[in-house]
Amino acid sequence: MREETGYEGSIDLISHSMGAMLSRYYCEVSNRSEGEHRIGKWIGIAPVNHGAPVADIFVRAREEQYTYCCQYPVLPPDIKECMQDGAIVGNMPNGPHVLEMRKAGLCSQVQYYVIAGHNPTQEYRFWPTFAGQTIATVQGRYVLTYNGDGMVPNEHSFLEGHPFILLSANQKGDLPPELFNHNGLVRCPAVFDEILNILIS
Repeated sequence: MREETGYEGSIDLISHSMGAMLSRYYCEVSNRSEGEHRIGKWIGIAPVNHGAPVADIFVRAREEQYTYCCQYPVLPPDIKECMQDGAIVGNMPNGPHVLEMRKAGLCSQVQYYVIAGHNPTQEYRFWPTFAGQTIATVQGRYVLTYNGDGMVPNEHSFLEGHPFILLSANQKGDLPPELFNHNGLVRCPAVFDEILNILIS
């Protein structure tokens, strides 16, 4: 696109979930020079910045036939499908990609922004797979929390020292709670508003 347009300025990146991890990996590990000098703003929607504990469970279920039921006797079909996805390994909190990014550190010239969702009203519809909750870890144990988007706990999206915009349905009463979960955020009008505010600021 630079060759076609002749544009030489910085560009802004907007990405979601694992796409946010991949764009950071490109900027911070694969092509640090590009990241430092040609990326302006990086906006991550429900980003997997520090991995997701649920990915550990998926991998264990696939590789060791281990089943984590989360109070349900049978895992839902969407969870079983995720078990077969090799890309899940990339989202493990101590997976190789996360460790490489942790070692490389953030690009000093990039303005990072995180937009995440949570479920403070404990609404079941927010993320029915886990009864409105998100799998997190506390002292090495898996727990369920409402401080997450259904897939990624908020502390695993957070980037210290950079803006963290946390949204929920109780702040936007006319929008359903499922628009603030991991998948819903990418079509949530409140997220679009936040992105526009960031881009024009």
